[in-house]
Amino acid sequence: PFMTFDSEFRIYLGGETIQVWHVPASHTDGGSVAYFEKANVLHTGDLCWNKIIPFIDVKGGGSANGYLAAIDKVIARVPQNVKVIPGHGEVTDLAGLKAFRQYIQDVIDAANKAKAAGKSKEAFLNEVDLAAYKDWRGYADRFKDNAEAAYDEAK
Repeated sequence: PFMTFDSEFRIYLGGETIQVWHVPASHTDGGSVAYFEKANVLHTGDLCWNKIIPFIDVKGGGSANGYLAAIDKVIARVPQNVKVIPGHGEVTDLAGLKAFRQYIQDVIDAANKAKAAGKSKEAFLNEVDLAAYKDWRGYADRFKDNAEAAYDEAK
């Protein structure tokens, strides 16, 4: 990188103010989002995958629980009518970001419930299924990995 920062910075460019915020570990441990104030546009990078199952890069510091913290941090800072450009998928709005957050929450809830019931990781992964998200691209490829990441973080 040619520039590093601890939490956030602003760029003033041609009448536009661009706020860049570091977010808690989610996809990896080093994500940021950019909010364009005048345009009212949020670019989330890999913090949002619109109707696509994400890749949680655990080896790169990613975290299922961190996704929730990161999304909550962002939602608290943007207007309700913001346009959202996800890292993957079609342009959406705040409702789309919240739908992605709900997916992460549902995966975490399933993992927490299984762990609290004393299920082994193997048993959990063999039976976990969130039918509401089966039509999201990447479900067959990445859903079980997300479930495993959530199980490993469950208390």
